Amino acid sequence: MASIILIIAAILELIRGLACFFSSEALANILGLEYIPETLVFAYPLGAALLAFAVMFFTASKDPVKHKIIINMGALLYGLATISFILGFIRLGSFPLFWWIMAVITLLMFVLFIASRPKK
Repeated sequence: MASIILIIAAILELIRGLACFFSSEALANILGLEYIPETLVFAYPLGAALLAFAVMFFTASKDPVKHKIIINMGALLYGLATISFILGFIRLGSFPLFWWIMAVITLLMFVLFIASRPKK
């Protein structure tokens, strides 16, 4: 089960990483999001970090027992990201549908990573 979850996480972070790394007004329009050029200053490095996570998750999927720390870090990543979405919702009051979908996917990944953690 852990291998499959790690592969799903790798694909998810590859998609999100590429979207951030190649952020543009055209992409924002396709996703129905507001384009704010000033956000590129952190979108590009975030994309690079997410691409690194994708490689890390894919590598760990080949031997999850050997790389159990990656599963724990994945749980931490998605747990903190879920908290950040909750804080964003509280602070801003509402989000476009895209961000609700991202929040649900992130929460689901958190639950999956917790469920796939090695017992010892």
